[in-house]
Amino acid sequence: MSLVITSSSQQEYDQDSQVKIGLENPSSYQNFLKSPLILDPDSEVSVVSIKCSRDEDSIFIDAKQGEGFFVYWGAENSDNNDDTGDYPWSMDDINTPMRIELTEGKYTRRSFMNHLQATLEDVMIKAYKEISQIIVTESIDSSNVFQGFNIQFLQFGTGAALSNKATHLEFTPYITSSTYLDAYQDVKYGLDGEFTDNFVASASGTDVLITGYNSAAVGNLCDVIGKAHPLSQVKSKAVFYFNGSSATNVADGYTLGLIRSQGNTTLVEGANDYGSPGGMGTTVEVDDDVNLPVNVGGEDEPPFFWDVAFNWVPGHDAQVIHYCSDDEGNGTMKTVKLLVPVAESKLTAKTWDRVIFEVTGEKMVIKLGESGSTTEATIVSSGSLTYGERVKPIGVTCNQLYPKIAIHNNSATKPGTAWLNTWNGHSSEGYYENNYFGLEGRDDPIPLQPPAELGTVIDAIDGSTIYASGKKLTRDSAGALVDYVYKGELASNKGIDNKYVFITSSYSDSENENLYFTTDDQQGTVTKAGRLADILGFAPLMDQTQYAGVLNSGQDVIFSSSRLPDFAPQSSMFVRLKNMAINSYNANKQSISNIIYACPKFDAQGNTGGLLFYEPAERVYVRLNNTEKIIVNSLDIDICDVNEKIVDELVGNTLVVLHFRKAK
Repeated sequence: MSLVITSSSQQEYDQDSQVKIGLENPSSYQNFLKSPLILDPDSEVSVVSIKCSRDEDSIFIDAKQGEGFFVYWGAENSDNNDDTGDYPWSMDDINTPMRIELTEGKYTRRSFMNHLQATLEDVMIKAYKEISQIIVTESIDSSNVFQGFNIQFLQFGTGAALSNKATHLEFTPYITSSTYLDAYQDVKYGLDGEFTDNFVASASGTDVLITGYNSAAVGNLCDVIGKAHPLSQVKSKAVFYFNGSSATNVADGYTLGLIRSQGNTTLVEGANDYGSPGGMGTTVEVDDDVNLPVNVGGEDEPPFFWDVAFNWVPGHDAQVIHYCSDDEGNGTMKTVKLLVPVAESKLTAKTWDRVIFEVTGEKMVIKLGESGSTTEATIVSSGSLTYGERVKPIGVTCNQLYPKIAIHNNSATKPGTAWLNTWNGHSSEGYYENNYFGLEGRDDPIPLQPPAELGTVIDAIDGSTIYASGKKLTRDSAGALVDYVYKGELASNKGIDNKYVFITSSYSDSENENLYFTTDDQQGTVTKAGRLADILGFAPLMDQTQYAGVLNSGQDVIFSSSRLPDFAPQSSMFVRLKNMAINSYNANKQSISNIIYACPKFDAQGNTGGLLFYEPAERVYVRLNNTEKIIVNSLDIDICDVNEKIVDELVGNTLVVLHFRKAK
């Protein structure tokens, strides 16, 4: 009897191997015997054990099974569940999980990684402009064996050095014949002709100059959006100059500020922009204490909408306004209490000539600059402890902000003017490129028309208790609502202090079933079988704190497979001893075969891929059919499929242990 160990990786050849697996193929190799193996007549052979590494390279995505998952970026412990288990309009969060929906098909491991990366970028980078790059790689151990996937997120960091801003050619009216409809084209914002195209945009050095009159305009209002280069959220600044009419002591009147994108990207042929918040069908309510310019904000008039703005209407002191929520969950334009009053008399006297918006993560500070001086006065601080004295936090519905300028003095002879001076914007030009937060609707017959589910998510966030009172739904031990803590920046302005969370399948903890999700419809799309979690090798719920590697103060975050991915191999494996006169039979091929062992679907540890170990509980011996003693100088081992083709997904070293004996 002889026990023979064969190996595809032979130490004497390893030094010449560039891939560190020897000169032999792990699926087909030959071992030479310096001391020949002598077998008695009428011998037989059996497989004792097999150790190999299967690099499964076929990944099947079935859209019918909901092959998607969610990535959340925000407060790591967000919980939008109330005591009843229902989703309330009042929420704990101003972000929402992004659905990453993969395309149905068969992928190699490489093509799957490329598709996964492209899909993540298509959703996450479009929803969060502060994410600069997403990289999907494979994790390989020292033996060149596949261990899983790495998903890496990078942030841009400080926006102070960014100078990208919309050119004068990229400033277009807020309301025109193509933007006065909501996303579903059943609500009009303004009658025909009530457009906001009464302006001229021109270059003024590096600034963009807006003049509040255009003789060729259809409408009589000046309200214009710079539709390119969303403002950075990390140490960024937007500066608008005003009081620019040629006449002294003229109450020009301005509303200058920041607005989310209102519709689909203008870069997509056939797509429309819209005049409603976030491109949805929500009407814009206005509190009674907000000073409205003439001919806006009323029935059949263009809406009065900014996410945050400095508002000076002639005949009134200046205000700061923002779009938040009333007590009933309705999106509403409301005022912010100023640290110091801004009297109209000082505005008409041109004491101030510019408004400055400074953004730090979710926080915003608003200042006024003295004319002809570098002196600035803070009128709104993010450090205030009272919600009504600070601007709302910048959440996912309003994290891509664009300049919006309204000039109320539209005199043909002495119109008001305003300049966009400083704008720390991203290079990306896309306007409303967030791909609907990864929700359905990307391929609707109407190009990029938002799905109804998106409207529900946007309304829920904009109508949350956080945007109404600055409070979270979560209560402290005394039962009081908890203040929402604005997220700031990472150390050294490396990015926003958000945390990533992967939700790859349903998780069983009933107390946590509503974590993160904004609506129950969202959560219902999570793959219940967890198959995608198996493909990725991810746990059902993976938060950044427990599962991610964090580098560079949090600017660089890497998630890795927590277990070996399961690609569900499609082919069985067989051991073939080529250089022996074996007479096994392969009925599939209808021919004589040299196969001596069939590997089960699962190995001894229940694995189907990665590092595999097979040890038959009962050995099956195959006769060599030798009538005389034979001398064996080499052993030729193949790992093949049922069609006798070499299995090409084995990597690393393959060990096959054989037992030869005289037949019984």
